[in-house]
Amino acid sequence: MIEKLYVRDRDGAAALMSSHRAAALLIMFYAIQASLPAGRAFGQPSQIGGGQMRIATNLQTGATYAITASDCGRLVVFSSSANVSVSIPQAGPTGLANGCWIEIQNTGSGAATFSVTNSTVDGGSGFTLATTQGLRLFSTGTLYFTQRGQGTGASSGLTIQSSGVPLGPANTLNITGGTGVACVPQVNSGTMTFQCNADTSYVVSKTTLQGSGNPQICTSSSGSGATYTAGCASPLTGYAARQTLFWFADVANAVTAPTINIDTLGASTLVRQDGSALAVGDIKAGALYRIWYDGTNTRVAELASSVSGSSQATSGATSTRGPFASRGTCGSSQAGNTFYSTDIGHFSQCDGNSWADYFKGQPVMLPSSITFTTLNGSGATITTNGISTISAPSTAATSIIGQEVAVPAGTWTVTAWLEPNDPGVVNSAPPARLLYVRDSSNKMVALYGQSALYYGNQLRWTHISSPTGTVTTVLGVSDTGQFIPYLRIQYDGTNFIYSGCTVYNLATTGGADNFGGGNCETLYSESATAWLSTPVAVGWGLDTHAAGVNTNALTAIHWQVTN
Repeated sequence: MIEKLYVRDRDGAAALMSSHRAAALLIMFYAIQASLPAGRAFGQPSQIGGGQMRIATNLQTGATYAITASDCGRLVVFSSSANVSVSIPQAGPTGLANGCWIEIQNTGSGAATFSVTNSTVDGGSGFTLATTQGLRLFSTGTLYFTQRGQGTGASSGLTIQSSGVPLGPANTLNITGGTGVACVPQVNSGTMTFQCNADTSYVVSKTTLQGSGNPQICTSSSGSGATYTAGCASPLTGYAARQTLFWFADVANAVTAPTINIDTLGASTLVRQDGSALAVGDIKAGALYRIWYDGTNTRVAELASSVSGSSQATSGATSTRGPFASRGTCGSSQAGNTFYSTDIGHFSQCDGNSWADYFKGQPVMLPSSITFTTLNGSGATITTNGISTISAPSTAATSIIGQEVAVPAGTWTVTAWLEPNDPGVVNSAPPARLLYVRDSSNKMVALYGQSALYYGNQLRWTHISSPTGTVTTVLGVSDTGQFIPYLRIQYDGTNFIYSGCTVYNLATTGGADNFGGGNCETLYSESATAWLSTPVAVGWGLDTHAAGVNTNALTAIHWQVTN
C-alpha cells in the first residue's frame, strides 16, 4: 500500500503527495501504457505509417506552371505531351521557406524545363526532366538542392546539342545521311558509333578524279572533224554557263566552225579561248583539251587567241625566217623568239635558254656533232648544222658510213628518224639508211630502211661482218609505196628488238608524224649473242655497197639513245 509519494514539478521542486492522489496518478500511468502499440514502451518516439499520413498530389497538364509555397510537401506531376516551362520562386520567406520539400515527376512525352529566380539549384539556374524522370527539391531558405533519380521508362537521359547549343533532352536520336553523305551506325560493347562518309554515288572520290572514270572527262568517237559527238564518264544532265570539262578529241577538226554535242544535249560551236573561230587543224587527233561552255559556244582553253600574219609573235618576241644555218642565238633576251627554216620543214622556239625544235609540227631532238665519232668515213663527207647529213660518192665500194656513240650501261634504246634526200633511181638499188649496233670486233647488226622509185620500201634486219664486209639479210619485209622514216633498236640486256615505223595515211592517223609514232610495231627480235659479242657502240648512217649513179645523201632529223 502506497502511503507517501514524492513528485517534482517542472522547476524540480519536490512535493509530498497524499496516498489517495498518488494512487490515482499511478492508475493513470498504467492505463496509458496499456494503450500503446505492441512493442512500444512508454516514453519512446512516435512513428507515423502510410495509414496515418497522406501526400497531396498536384497534377499539371498545361505547357506552363509556377511553383508556389502551397506545393511544399506535395507530389507535383507534369503530364503534357508538349514541352513544359516551369518557374521556381526565390528560396526564402517570400518563396519556398527553409525546410520546404517538393516531389516532382514528369510523365508527359514533352520535356519539363525548370528555371529558378534569384537562387540556384545545385549551383545551376535550373534543370530539365525528360519523360519518366523525377526528383525531390529542397529549400535551405537561400538556395535549392535536389535528390535526383531516373525512371525505368524509355528515356535514355540524352541531352542533344547543336554546336554546343542545347536542343533539349530526347528519347530518340535519329541520324540520317544528307545529300552526298552516308551514315552507318555501329554498336560495340554498349557504345553506338555513327560513321559518316561521303556518298561516292554522289560525291566524286579522289580515286575517281585521278583515274579514267573522272566524270569531267568526255570522249569523242564519231570520226567526224565537223560534227563532234562526245559522251562523259558521268553523263551530263544539262549545259551550264562556265561549265568546265575535259574533252578527248578523236580526229582533227576539218572545218573552222566544228560543233560538239555532249551526251545528246545539243550541238555547240567550238571556238578558241578568246571566242574567235578555229583554224583547220587547230584540234589535234588524240589530244585532251580543257573546254568550257560560255552559254552559247564551247571554248577550247588550250587554243588561245587568233594571230595575224606569219610572225606569230607574242609578248614582244620576234619571228624570223631563213635557211636553218642562219638561225641565231638563244638566250634570256631572246625568250619567245621563233625561227622558221626555209630549207627544211623545221620550226624552233627559244625558251630563254635553248632552242626547242619541231619537225613537221612534232618535237624533235637534234644531234650534236661534238658527241659523235665517224665509223668509216672514207670517201664520204658528214656535215652537221643542227641536222647531220652524210654524202657518199657513187663510186664507193661496200662501206658502212655513219656516226656512232658508245652504248650506255644496262638496257638502252636507240631511235632515229631518217629521211633520205635521194629516194633512189629507176632500176637501181639506192644506198640504204640504217641504224646499227657494233661489238669490239666490228661485227654489226643493222636495221635497214631502203626506198626505191620502182621497188617501193623495204625493211631488213641484217648481219654485217664488218663496216666493209659481207651483208647478210636475216629477215626482210616489203612495204611498197610507203615511207619508213623511223627505225628503232632496243636492248633489254638479253635480246635485240627491232622496230620499223611507217606513216600509212596522214589524213587519218593524225599523230603519225610523232618521233617513234605512227604505225610502229616490233617485227623481229633475236638474242644479243646470236651474232655479236658484247655491244660497244650504236650508230646511224648509209650502206653504199650498191650506190647509184648519183651522189647519195642521208639526213638524220632526230637521233636519240636512252636507257
